[in-house]
Amino acid sequence: MFDYVRLNGRIIVHRLIIMMNMKHMSGNIQKKGYLFLEEYHPPGFDGAPGETGFRVQPLDKTCRELNRKHVMPLGYALNNLLITNWDNQNYTELDFYDLYEKMYYMKYGKQVPYEANYGGAEYEVPKDEFEEVIKTYLPFSNSEIEKGTFYNSDNRTFRYRPRGLYDCEFPYEPYPEVISYEKLQDGTLKLTIEAVWEIRMLDQAITSELMIKPMEDGSFQYLSNKVIKSDQNANAGWYMPRLTEEEWEENYSNN
Repeated sequence: MFDYVRLNGRIIVHRLIIMMNMKHMSGNIQKKGYLFLEEYHPPGFDGAPGETGFRVQPLDKTCRELNRKHVMPLGYALNNLLITNWDNQNYTELDFYDLYEKMYYMKYGKQVPYEANYGGAEYEVPKDEFEEVIKTYLPFSNSEIEKGTFYNSDNRTFRYRPRGLYDCEFPYEPYPEVISYEKLQDGTLKLTIEAVWEIRMLDQAITSELMIKPMEDGSFQYLSNKVIKSDQNANAGWYMPRLTEEEWEENYSNN
């Protein structure tokens, strides 16, 4: 409802009041400045979760801009770049197939042109296409990308299997916030990122330091990520790794 006053025959709205039935809501304000509310659900309710978070204390404008440009396009869904310790020397835990899908959209503004199939689908992606996407945003060489994937040197293609029924990810993953930044002498940016996980009512589910190299043309590359351990952090339970070779064969070999 609106709170208003009358002045010279006019109605002036000067405050918007959000009314809630507190019998059906519970909430708490975190030290970071988040208000989390939990909507009441009757027994047997199987709809969407009712947790919602509101940032009470505003973020710095530059932090918001850095988040929109560099972090939100990748986010926490269907990839582990922000929840894994990695750099250009230690990157084996990164999943290049997840990053190919996410970064293809970042680069071209559309999904990869390979249809997912819950019964299991397999494609051969041309070498140049796959590596071009990854190398746009990550500092890895062709040989390093090939080591972390299934590459066929005979026909110069990468084997690509879209996620299917057995490695789809649970919805309602957190969203990232850049809470601080530092510009280093070499021009790189160090962003401190926290995951806001509404369904768990956590404003620091994961904290990490992401290094980014801005380019003169406005593009950028991710250089490394370091997870900062904290008592307030939670396990990244929203992320589902892709099937291993053995798991894929077990589930899809008869299709």
